[in-house]
Amino acid sequence: MALSTKTRSLAAIIFMGIAVVIVYVINPSETPLIPCYFYTMTGLQCAGCGMTRAGHHLLHGNFTIAWNFNPLIFVTVPAIAYFGLRSLLIVWRGKRLPAIRLPIWAYIALSLAVLGFTIVRNI
Repeated sequence: MALSTKTRSLAAIIFMGIAVVIVYVINPSETPLIPCYFYTMTGLQCAGCGMTRAGHHLLHGNFTIAWNFNPLIFVTVPAIAYFGLRSLLIVWRGKRLPAIRLPIWAYIALSLAVLGFTIVRNI
């Protein structure tokens, strides 16, 4: 029997809540939670390296330390929150937040910026 969309979204909220509590309680600098396979294989940091540690410090209000681990956390968290809230409102209330529609050049520029960030952080 397939689960309803509301049931799946409720499960996603619960799992996200558990993940946030785990990242809040366990310091990933002391106990690594999510290994980076790109770093393991190449010895280079990807754009996401340090994101869990940054999230831990962000949850504790240490914004400078979070920035030092990975400044992309300040773009990623609001984006995930917006798109998650948008999806939940559609499922639970039938309401839509405005869609973020960017021109193709903006997606290319964002991709190049993330690639540039990855290169610069490894120099």
